[in-house]
Amino acid sequence: FTIDTTDPVIGDLSKYDGVKLNNFKWDVDLDELVKDLTVCDIKLYLDGALYDGTSDIEDGSHVLKVEATDELGHSSSKEVTFVLDSKAPNIIVMNVEEGENLLESTDISVTVELDEDSLDTVTLNDKAIDIANNEGKITVNTKGDYVLNATAHDEAGNVSSVEIKFSYGK
Repeated sequence: FTIDTTDPVIGDLSKYDGVKLNNFKWDVDLDELVKDLTVCDIKLYLDGALYDGTSDIEDGSHVLKVEATDELGHSSSKEVTFVLDSKAPNIIVMNVEEGENLLESTDISVTVELDEDSLDTVTLNDKAIDIANNEGKITVNTKGDYVLNATAHDEAGNVSSVEIKFSYGK
């Protein structure tokens, strides 16, 4: 016979705790996650509802909970919160569009839509443009063809880039 006076022990869920993820995949075997002297009934919940571990979930904040109850009625639970963000940053280029021919001196601004996203690089014809307060500013007033490139990332690891070809002059 087995004498069991302890609650089941739920293992490490730290890879989901307090993090921003760009994709979510439950890849933990519940039987290996929970340790106890007897057989346990283990349930996985996502946002308060039973979760099968395979269904897709929407972007946003989520609460993941594991509950384990052994044969003698001892139980324990562990809960973690994470944010799913699968969308890449939106790079905004103001005052010029793809294929446009500018006819007068133009101040171009490159930013990102959300404050928590980071503008990484801005180049004009492969020359780096300084970025201050998540914005790159360029004045175009010399005749010629131009290629503007910008890259950005977010806390979840999503990345994006944009390339705009335009010209200046009559």
